[in-house]
Amino acid sequence: MSAEAAPEFSRTIPAAALSAGAPLEGAAKAQECAALAARYSVPAVRALRYAATAAPWGPGGWRVKGVVTAALTQVCVVTLEPVDTDFAEPFERFFAPKARLDEAAGLLDPEGEETVEALGEAIDLGEIAAEAAALAIDPYPRKPEAAFDGVLTGPPGVAPLTDEAARPFAGLATLKGKARDR
Repeated sequence: MSAEAAPEFSRTIPAAALSAGAPLEGAAKAQECAALAARYSVPAVRALRYAATAAPWGPGGWRVKGVVTAALTQVCVVTLEPVDTDFAEPFERFFAPKARLDEAAGLLDPEGEETVEALGEAIDLGEIAAEAAALAIDPYPRKPEAAFDGVLTGPPGVAPLTDEAARPFAGLATLKGKARDR
């Protein structure tokens, strides 16, 4: 039986130590930033920090709400050069005792994206922040001055395929017009 890998950025808060409205803050150290860069498949995570608060919620649970800020170095999808990106991403998570998960889930918008997580002995705010940051990373980072004009290629001696020619139903408009003329 293999043990689950430890998170790259872990800041656990015992559930019994949570206090309504108390500030919960943390920042990744250099070694943690390096591990997060590998997790996110980016050249570097220059900084990652979170600021949050907890509030009692539902049947014996907690709502943790905050924001994660990060500074990353990514690779420009056009030039393949390094590009620095910074962002701030809000997060909100809901926790309830295992025995009351169904009851707590009924308090959330059934059409919403939120879910209720089992409240264990501790909440890992570092992992929550790392997950929120992962979702906020731009999948197609681009240097501000980078421009992609498109590429037209084709086999030797054959005209390159253009966007206009690649439209599968472009010829139907012509046929429809001919059918009306009959």
